[in-house]
Amino acid sequence: MNKEKAPRELTINILRFDPHDPDDFPHMETFEVEEADGMTLFVALNEIREHHDNSLKFDFVCRAGICGSCSMLVNGRPTLACRTLTAKL
Repeated sequence: MNKEKAPRELTINILRFDPHDPDDFPHMETFEVEEADGMTLFVALNEIREHHDNSLKFDFVCRAGICGSCSMLVNGRPTLACRTLTAKL
């Protein structure tokens, strides 16, 4: 009998702040995303932007771990979103 595991539900907390908005302040926003096989943090962030909050902004260029533009702190450690597998988080 072949039992497939249900996809993991990821909870992603993002620190948000718009310095151009005088009424904004640094705050956390939480998003739920269903994990796919081989999903990177870059893919998860795009999922959030496309399906949950199109105001989410982050930088990326090569999506291959070469340029470093998608670098960010994840769980307190510097990493590249395009190279960080969600399965390892």
